[in-house]
Amino acid sequence: MLKVGQYLYKQNSTGLVLGGGSKQLFSCFTTKAELKEEQMVDKILLKQLKPKRPLSSYTFFVKDYCSNNATTDLSVGERAKVISQTWRLMSPTDKIKYQEKADEYKKSLSNIDIPQKPKKPSGSFYLYVAANRDPTRNYIEQTAELRPRWRDLDEKDKKPFHEEFEKLTNEYNQKLVAYNKKIEEMKNSIKEMRKKKKL
Repeated sequence: MLKVGQYLYKQNSTGLVLGGGSKQLFSCFTTKAELKEEQMVDKILLKQLKPKRPLSSYTFFVKDYCSNNATTDLSVGERAKVISQTWRLMSPTDKIKYQEKADEYKKSLSNIDIPQKPKKPSGSFYLYVAANRDPTRNYIEQTAELRPRWRDLDEKDKKPFHEEFEKLTNEYNQKLVAYNKKIEEMKNSIKEMRKKKKL
């Protein structure tokens, strides 16, 4: 879990997800205005940490169509049908410019630096499993088979795996410090931006 302001967040493959709050965390704010401001900063930060999804060529066509056909008597549903039908009847040559826009947008997303929370290293036993397992066999079954063998190993045979785990843990801790520093920098940047807007 990661504390961002007064909220706790948990990391998943797509980024940060609201994990739960604690009443005790609210005690660091003296006024409702401070609390509200911190909540707003957290929301903006969460949005920035969430990776953006690439837009399709059809989405760019819809934007273009709507900007050129702003006034219409059609309902939303009818308009959507007309847009999709127009898209279907378009020649592949006419669709190229929208595909180029989509490719360009996708390329621009790859340049955005979203900090990724480092993954906690697996324990010594799982390093032993990784070194001794057969990739063609079921992982869970092999883990169950290797567990008693790990328990029966001498400490000197376990030592390389313990040392590797310690090394990975140190690397993880360094990366975590850098990640938390980056998160704090992003928060401060958001706060500064919001202060300027209020002036």
